[in-house]
Amino acid sequence: MPTAEKTAEIGCAEVADVDAKRISADAARATQAEHELTFTQAVKLYKKAIIWSMIVSLACTMDSYDMQIVSAFYAYPSFQKKYGELLDDGSYSVPASWQLGLSLASNFGMILGVFTNGWLIEHMGPRKLMLCSFTALTGFIFITFFAPNIQVLLVGELLCGLPWGVFAAVAPSDLNVGTNYIDCFRGINLRRTEIASVSWGAIQNYLTYFFKQAGLSTDDSFKLSLGTFSIAFLGTVFSWFFQGRFGRRSIFISGLCAMTPIMWLIALIDFAPATSGRRWAQCCMMLIWFAFYGLTIGPVPYAIATEVPATRLRMKTIAVSRNSYYIFSIVNIIVAPYLLNPSEANLHGKAAFPAAGFSSLLLLWAWFRLPETKGRTFEELDVLFERETPARKFSATVLEAPRPTGSAGGQALDGGK
Repeated sequence: MPTAEKTAEIGCAEVADVDAKRISADAARATQAEHELTFTQAVKLYKKAIIWSMIVSLACTMDSYDMQIVSAFYAYPSFQKKYGELLDDGSYSVPASWQLGLSLASNFGMILGVFTNGWLIEHMGPRKLMLCSFTALTGFIFITFFAPNIQVLLVGELLCGLPWGVFAAVAPSDLNVGTNYIDCFRGINLRRTEIASVSWGAIQNYLTYFFKQAGLSTDDSFKLSLGTFSIAFLGTVFSWFFQGRFGRRSIFISGLCAMTPIMWLIALIDFAPATSGRRWAQCCMMLIWFAFYGLTIGPVPYAIATEVPATRLRMKTIAVSRNSYYIFSIVNIIVAPYLLNPSEANLHGKAAFPAAGFSSLLLLWAWFRLPETKGRTFEELDVLFERETPARKFSATVLEAPRPTGSAGGQALDGGK
C-alpha cells in the first residue's frame, strides 16, 4: 500500500507540474499577444466594451458640466442680484462664504456618493444603480433650477452631488470582491494609492469669476470662460494620440513644465500697472495654460488611476483617488473665493501664486514618484511594484516573459546594467 500511495503522489505531482507549465506557457503567449496588439486591432477585438465604456462615461460629462455651471454664474449681475448682497458701491456680490458653501455642498455630496457606491452596487447591481441615480438626479436638478433663495440652491447642490459621486465610481465596480478600503493603504498598495490620488489634481472652478475680477466685462469673461473649455476639449482630443505615442510620465511632467511657469507669470504680471493690456495678457496666458492642461495633466490621470492599482483593488483605489480629487477641489474652493472676492482679499491675478506654488510641488513629486505605465501589462506592473522598482526606472526595467517551468515569473534586469 505505501508503494501504491507513493506512486499516486508522484503521478499527481507530475500532472500538477504539467498543468503549471501549460499555465505558464499560456501566460507567456497572452503577455506577448497583448504587447503586439495594435490600437486598430484592440478596437476591433473589444468593440462592444469600448462603445459601452463611452456611453457610461457620458455621465462624467454631465458631472463636470454641473460642477462648473454654478461657479460660472458668480460673475453674472442677474445671479449676483438674486442671490448676493448689496455692496457700498451699489453693485451686488455673492458673499465668499456662500460661494464656499455652494461649491463644498456638491463636493461633499460626491464624496458620500463615491463611498456609498460600493455598498449600493452589491445590493442593486450597476445597471439598476445607474438608472436610479439618473432618476434621482433629474428630480434634484429641479431644486437648483427653481431655487428661490441661496439656501435652497445649496440644498440642491448637495443632493445633486450624491448621484454625481455614484457616476464617478460605478464603472469599475465589479473588481471589489473580497476587499475593503483599508487594503488600499497596506504594504505596496499604499504607494499605488498615493500615485493614483496625487496625480488626479484638482481642476480650476473659478475661471469666469477670475476673468471678471481681472477687469474684463461680464460678457468677455463668459466668452473667455467658454473659450478655455473649448480649448481644453480640443487638447483632450489631441491627447488621445499623444497617449498612444508618448508615456504617461513624460506627458504629465512635460505638461507641468509648461504650465508652472505660465502660472508664475500670471501672478507676477499683476504687479504691473492696471491697464487693459495687462488684463488681456493675463487672460491670454490662462487660455494657453488651459490648452496645456487639456493636452497633458487633464486627461492623463484617468489612465494613470486605472493602470496603477492592483487588479483586485482597482475599484476601491479609483474611489479613493477620485475622492482625493474632490478633496483637492475643496481646498481650491475654500481658498479661491476669499482670494478673488472684492469683499475679501480681492487679489486679482496675484491669486495665481498659490496655484503656481502647488504646481511646482506637484512637478517635484512627479519627477521622483510617478512611474511610467505605458506599454506594461497589469501583471508586469504588479511585478515592478512588488520589487519596489524606483519610479524613474520603470520604463528601463526589462521583465522576461514567464518561462514554461512553473515559476511565477522571470528576472528583472535594469536597462542600464
